[in-house]
Amino acid sequence: MTPLLYAALKNNTDLAEFLITHGANVNKHGETNKIALHYAIQRGNLKLAELLISNGSRIHLKDEKNRTLLHKASEIGNSKLVGLLLEHDPDINAREYERKTALHLATLPRCIDAAKLLISHGIKLDARDLFMKTALHYAVDNDNKDLVETLISHGANINAIDGYGETALNYVAKSNNFDIAQYLVSQGANVNMRAENKCTALHDAALNGSTKIAILLIEHGANINVTDYDDQTALHYTAYNRKNELMNYLIEHGADVNARDVKGRTYLDIMITN
Repeated sequence: MTPLLYAALKNNTDLAEFLITHGANVNKHGETNKIALHYAIQRGNLKLAELLISNGSRIHLKDEKNRTLLHKASEIGNSKLVGLLLEHDPDINAREYERKTALHLATLPRCIDAAKLLISHGIKLDARDLFMKTALHYAVDNDNKDLVETLISHGANINAIDGYGETALNYVAKSNNFDIAQYLVSQGANVNMRAENKCTALHDAALNGSTKIAILLIEHGANINVTDYDDQTALHYTAYNRKNELMNYLIEHGADVNARDVKGRTYLDIMITN
């Protein structure tokens, strides 16, 4: 490890500046192929990053996971570093080893400013990773309502499906985040889309015991008697977790109490045996 790499690793900006003024090579890499700028980004050191870039540090670099410096800055949620890198024309839509863009990695609530900066610079909103997930899927998974709203308001596909055919609405029905569910429905999310296993968001809400979300979906047109790949309805699903409030609501609103699944069972049969 060179002295400059060590200074960057130890977050010592003064030493790094001294070494650079005395001819240290800012692009010299160590055994892990990281240069000093990698460590500056990793440490969130804006001053050091500016110093290195102004002295000719390369920014179009990828690590062993194919991640760029922009990926790293976005993942730690450092909007100032993201802004600095964007000033120097990085490949904003670069993919890492799981085909994630910087936006995929900036979906935690603490990364909201970085995410908004990426969006304002035109990053692809509906890029899909190796699992066919968009940033919207991850934003919902991370309960990041601010980012969900930002993505939708900038034109992200609200009904984008992942590798299992699930939309953001499926995700939120499982996570029981009513506020995000309400927002997605208000923005036109399709309440009757079926995933690969033929489940709708209503199935997911019923299985998860998300009563408020299930009611919200039904109030906005969800098919109460739609069946999954085992011919089970949402009413069957409530029988597994004995969510009586939701069970009664479904029955009162037209759920077929005589519906049978592929094994010939009604919801009552499942309640008895479960």
